[in-house]
Amino acid sequence: ASGDGKFRRYGSVRVHEHDPAKACPWAIYPATIFNEDPAEFVPKAGPDGRIAPWGIECTEDGKDESMEQIQARMMATNLKHTCYAGIGTPTEQFIAILEARKRKLLNSPEVQAATRVALTIKISLEGVRDVWRRFTVPASTLLPVLHDQIITPIMGWGRAYHAYVFQDLRDGSVIGPKTCRAIDMMHIPLHFHALMDDRKIPLALILQKVGDSCSYTYDLGDSWHHLLEVEAVEEVDNEKNVVKLLGGCGGCPPEDSNGLEGNGNRAYAKFLAKLRRDPTSCKHAMREIESSASNYTNNWLTGRPVPFKPLEFDMQYHAFMLEVMLAGPQVRKKHSAGESALRKAQKGHLPAHTDPNEQFETRFKVCAQCGERLARLKKCAGCLKVSYCSRDCQKRHWKTGHKESCKAT
Repeated sequence: ASGDGKFRRYGSVRVHEHDPAKACPWAIYPATIFNEDPAEFVPKAGPDGRIAPWGIECTEDGKDESMEQIQARMMATNLKHTCYAGIGTPTEQFIAILEARKRKLLNSPEVQAATRVALTIKISLEGVRDVWRRFTVPASTLLPVLHDQIITPIMGWGRAYHAYVFQDLRDGSVIGPKTCRAIDMMHIPLHFHALMDDRKIPLALILQKVGDSCSYTYDLGDSWHHLLEVEAVEEVDNEKNVVKLLGGCGGCPPEDSNGLEGNGNRAYAKFLAKLRRDPTSCKHAMREIESSASNYTNNWLTGRPVPFKPLEFDMQYHAFMLEVMLAGPQVRKKHSAGESALRKAQKGHLPAHTDPNEQFETRFKVCAQCGERLARLKKCAGCLKVSYCSRDCQKRHWKTGHKESCKAT
């Protein structure tokens, strides 16, 4: 250790003189950040065969922490707004270097090549029998879009309710909504150490080829752990929207684990096993879920209840919800047509390719040059009538005719 003003330096991290752990920081902070060089750090898998978040263990021996250790670490985390303002806690300092290494990969040939393909992915609830979905998606899709506009409707989760994280299983990096204000973000320091901001991160950074997999955790309190596995890769035309639900099995768990004896995957697996053995014994739990779980009491499209059918998968309903979500936030219900369409979808009365214009008044925001709908679009500052996904598309569209029409407007 060496002195540095109000800080004491240990390798690549600094510990503040007012930090309660200054005398023996490795008793509170992970030993890895003091023993390893983050510029060359190669994480190793634990006893379960998986790499811990950022490759950093929670305690030195890898066991669960005691309540005293958790409280001490939470106190140290709170110092990030005082002693460590601007530089982050010792753990965050170490991870900042790992994150910088990760971001450099965005420009690598492998990731750039992957952004030009579409992936067929199977997403499943880990440890839960027969709850999964299969879908195709461009690998260029940004992670916030993947979460909100694709996983949410095909799984059946609520919108804008809980936080989420993606974890690259190859190096343990954890990517998520760093500025999210959901209450379950409080669990980030305890379970994931820190987040890499996902706002400009494409899926291609963590999934590129057949056999690749990553984890996706929704609701960081109850911890609904999903596994995403790449089953196929195909070249795509960038002007085509290849997002499509291909199949699935089982119903979505209830938000907040309402009606379950416990939280998360294990509790839902036990509930499903009990339901298969003796359906009558689960009547009370079924009623509680339908009356209190927000993803079943208040559908984000219509505000109406949705039946809880845990052993069934309604392909047409989820495909319809995906189609509506992909239309973007400009979708507006036309009187009660949205509710009518939803009820028809639940009863199986909608054709496989329903025309959204028959159900909604819509303003589809797409890139005027390439047709992209999933990227963040910006309007032309001149006419305010067309939108673009990038400056390159705007320049190309300008040269191919928009220049005259924009000036005329």
